[in-house]
Amino acid sequence: MSLDFSDIGQQMRNINSNISKANSILYQPLPNPSNAESQFNNLKEQITKFERYLDDQSEPMMMIAAFGQNILMQVTNISFKNPCLIYYYGFVNGERAQLIQHINQINFLLTMAPKADPESRPRRIGFEPPNGD
Repeated sequence: MSLDFSDIGQQMRNINSNISKANSILYQPLPNPSNAESQFNNLKEQITKFERYLDDQSEPMMMIAAFGQNILMQVTNISFKNPCLIYYYGFVNGERAQLIQHINQINFLLTMAPKADPESRPRRIGFEPPNGD
């Protein structure tokens, strides 16, 4: 009985290629539920769902219980910095504001309010990936 090894080189290359493909699938980094990026993505998903129910005359607002009072914030953008900070940018009582929140402290009421300018398009919350600051 004679064995044919004429294409053994190609067979080995195919095996190596398949192993590389399998490794790239098996060793994908898993999302870390305890970092800011994961929490940012969860917030984005929930806020986007909430905004689908708003009519053209309403805009999203955040009610924040902090500093012994309730604060209504018109959020324009949300961003994050790993490992643990979420940033909310917007306005409180018409003044520019930024809330910096640890991911263990995320707690707010998402609500709606009438548009400030009835003629403008309804504003929605933007989501920005970190810019390295």
